[in-house]
Amino acid sequence: MKCMVVDDNPLVGRYIKQQMLKRYGAMVEVLVFDNPFEAIRQLQPDVDVLIVDYEMPGLSGPAFIDFAVQRGIDRHRIIVLSSHDPDEIRQTIPLGRCLAIIHKQDRTQQEILRLIMDSLIKRARSKKPFPNGPASDT
Repeated sequence: MKCMVVDDNPLVGRYIKQQMLKRYGAMVEVLVFDNPFEAIRQLQPDVDVLIVDYEMPGLSGPAFIDFAVQRGIDRHRIIVLSSHDPDEIRQTIPLGRCLAIIHKQDRTQQEILRLIMDSLIKRARSKKPFPNGPASDT
């Protein structure tokens, strides 16, 4: 499974990559970008999961999502990270525009990200298609 993480804070991207490799090993390839424009240049439809920061210099999360969808990424494979309350984020990214909105610094939310990834990895292993709707939006 190919996962792309786009967050202007390099520590966040490295942490997510480290956690995914620790948990899933060779089952996951994790690409990390701290520059959203470089990420867009590298973004291909073969990315199974896109984890994108809501606020980045020069390009907002909603704009990045629009670019990603234009590049062939299914909205239901996009997870948005933010340090803001997810309810606030839903004002600009309503249900259905992404798989989930995760608060970066909330441990409960981080557990939700892990559960989502567990489910996606399990589906990838069994060759089942990805879900066609939001799995979680908390």
